[in-house]
Amino acid sequence: MQVAQYCERALAEGYTAVKLHEVTDAAVAAARKMIPGRIPLMLDVNCEWNRDDALRMAQQLRRHDLHWLEEPVFPPEDFAALRSVGESSGVATAAGENLCFATQFTALLGARAVKFAQPSVTKVGGITEFLKIVELATAVRIAPYSPYFGPGALATLHLIAAKVPEARFEHFYLWPEATLYPGWFGKSVIEVPQDPGLGVDPDPDVIRRYRT
Repeated sequence: MQVAQYCERALAEGYTAVKLHEVTDAAVAAARKMIPGRIPLMLDVNCEWNRDDALRMAQQLRRHDLHWLEEPVFPPEDFAALRSVGESSGVATAAGENLCFATQFTALLGARAVKFAQPSVTKVGGITEFLKIVELATAVRIAPYSPYFGPGALATLHLIAAKVPEARFEHFYLWPEATLYPGWFGKSVIEVPQDPGLGVDPDPDVIRRYRT
C-alpha cells in the first residue's frame, strides 16, 4: 500500500510526525504499522462523514492511537456533532481550517468541540485575526493549518515561532517542479527566515516562468 511506502520514506527523511488524508481504517492501519507509536499520527478526513458515521469510524480508528482526528463531520460548523465524536471515542478532535473569523472560533471553543484549534492565517484574514484566535484558545492547543507554498506558509512560520512554538509546521509531502522559495520548504526541519517582511522574497525567475 502506497501510504505505508510514503510513511516509511518520510520517517527516513527525518520527519517526526505524519498526517494522513485518508478515510479508511485499512489505510490508517497500514500507516500505523509503519509508524512507531512514539511518532504522532494525525488523520484528516476533510468532513467526510455525517454524525453517525463519524461516531462509528472514530470508535473504529481509536485502536490506531491517533494524535488527532481532523474534521470528521460534515458540515464543519456542526460543533455539537464534533464534540460528540471526540467525547464518545476518546480520540482528540481538531478543526478550524474552514472557519474565517475569530467569532467562529469563539463558537467552536465555546462548544468545547475540539482539543486542537486550527486557524489558517490566509483564511481568517491575516496575522491580526490569527493573533486574536491564539488569545481566545487558552483551553486547547493551537495547530496552525498551513499546507501552503506561498506567503501564507512564511507567515505561518513566523506565527509559530512567535506565538505557538510548541506547534508543528504543516506542509504537503510532495515534490513540485518549482517553488517560489527554493530551499525553504519540502524538508523535515525548516528555519524561520530572518530578512524584513515575511523573511524571504519569491524567486522572480519562477514567477516569470509560470506567469499566465
